[in-house]
Amino acid sequence: QIEYFSQKKVLIDQRIYTTKNAITILNDTNTIFYSRNIKNTKTLFEKKNVSYIYLNSDMKDGLIWDKRNQGLLFLLDHSNSFKNIYNKNEVEIWQVLN
Repeated sequence: QIEYFSQKKVLIDQRIYTTKNAITILNDTNTIFYSRNIKNTKTLFEKKNVSYIYLNSDMKDGLIWDKRNQGLLFLLDHSNSFKNIYNKNEVEIWQVLN
């Protein structure tokens, strides 16, 4: 479980629809996933206290993104604001740098 290893709460998971501010979280998450604007994305990460990003192959193969250069995937590859700290068995973990 990500929460166990990171000692942090996750921003979005299957329980999202049971929270009071689900719509706001979903809107912010969509902005994070699809924006290529590093300033807006970093602002949302700070607002939501996001330190790590978990990606898996399903997310990159159509669950979230259809192309490798969309939104957050583009930023991860073209910005020095993130550091890949794990990449194995179709799972990636990126650290959000200050």
